[in-house]
Amino acid sequence: MSNPVKLVARKTALIVDDSALARRHSRRLLEAAGFAVVEAISGENAVTLFGTNVPDIVLLDMMLGGGMNGQETLDTLVAIDRACPIFVVTGDTQESTKVAMLARGAMGVILKPLTTTALASVMNPTPAA
Repeated sequence: MSNPVKLVARKTALIVDDSALARRHSRRLLEAAGFAVVEAISGENAVTLFGTNVPDIVLLDMMLGGGMNGQETLDTLVAIDRACPIFVVTGDTQESTKVAMLARGAMGVILKPLTTTALASVMNPTPAA
């Protein structure tokens, strides 16, 4: 009698960034964390991919060039599936930016450059004492 094979689906991450370098860097970190990664080079591309198969997590660059910007992309993705955790990745350190993105439906804001520590902190938040 043979043992049944258990198939374990990997979690999927969607990276939305118009910079190939930033996408490669994010991909390496997410794959090291065990994610299957899908990349979008624009807000429009992200909306198409998101509508086809909602990922387990989204890393969204706020400063997308051309077409939909990061805020418009965030608004659209949240309208499609508010339950999907979307993290805005930005170099903007202003508290007002963080507050605005959270109010729009982002689960969190990660400062660039993305690091393993920053990624771990949003994926495994420490409970408040």
